[in-house]
Amino acid sequence: MQSSLFTFLIFLLICCNTSAQNTSSKEAKEFQKRTLIVGLEEINPKKIKQLKGSKLEYYKTQIQGNNYALKTAVEKYWKFNPAVKFLPLSEAKKLLKNKPKEYALLSFSKYTDYAHHTAGAGWSQASSNYHTSSQFPPDLRYNSGTRYTVAANEIMCLNIDMPSTIYAINLPNLYVSLSDAVYGVKQIDYIFNRLIEDDNLRFGLILKECNGNILKNKTLLLCNDDLDKELDEEKIKNIYPYKFRIVTIDEIDRAIIDQDSDYVIVQIVSTKGGKGTVSMHYLADTSTGCIVGYVVPTISFRLMDSKLITYNQKIKEKQLKKYLEIANCE
Repeated sequence: MQSSLFTFLIFLLICCNTSAQNTSSKEAKEFQKRTLIVGLEEINPKKIKQLKGSKLEYYKTQIQGNNYALKTAVEKYWKFNPAVKFLPLSEAKKLLKNKPKEYALLSFSKYTDYAHHTAGAGWSQASSNYHTSSQFPPDLRYNSGTRYTVAANEIMCLNIDMPSTIYAINLPNLYVSLSDAVYGVKQIDYIFNRLIEDDNLRFGLILKECNGNILKNKTLLLCNDDLDKELDEEKIKNIYPYKFRIVTIDEIDRAIIDQDSDYVIVQIVSTKGGKGTVSMHYLADTSTGCIVGYVVPTISFRLMDSKLITYNQKIKEKQLKKYLEIANCE
């Protein structure tokens, strides 16, 4: 009985704190009419007074990297609004406040309970002899292992405000990579295009849709860093009979950025869950942004500065069985 009650309470927390605001078709249609302002992060004058040397440079670089990721993702992949403009976040908020019927704001937001940052996580300045990937600007590089090196109760979100928040997607990384931003933009584009198709449709109904045929007919990419150490290829085959590949995080990033039509990926995101973080598994189509399915999470309590517990909930036998249920839905 206590276990059932605990599970129910966690589900309520998810409904309140994930991208399950149950956005309506009416809201989506109103949003599409407006000019989209993309709010870019700014350096906090109070913050820079508290930082010196490498810590100051690190702080500035994360802002530069986050803005690069969001601006690039919107410029390349955003199609929902006919007009888009980029402004510093303070200016964007002021414009939205003054003209709340004309504009909508897309920007990052962060929930923070406590933070423990690991050196080298996120964005950094590329050295002159460092060969950056074509997905990065020449002066920046991104540590793709960041999500596995940071232990914190922090969640980065991508919000749509009009001026109140009508939709927010929790991102898989505290330090937003280009693929994280593309994942967020593609999902929003898919959800809102679906919403304007039907006046009676809401986000919650889209999330419940059966998309098993998508999962069956595409290859499921499983990040080797996300897999529980007890799982190997043979064990996975015995649980999940459809096509899959065990790949690196770089290969998953590339599938997202290239909008590869062959794959479904697993994105493990955190939501607010009391005195701990709740991990939720989203299965997403890399070509469309469609949420193919999701796995209701387990709770994971963490101690401040603890390095004994990983940041994300691993893919275990239990989760694989849930993926199979999604593939076989009717």
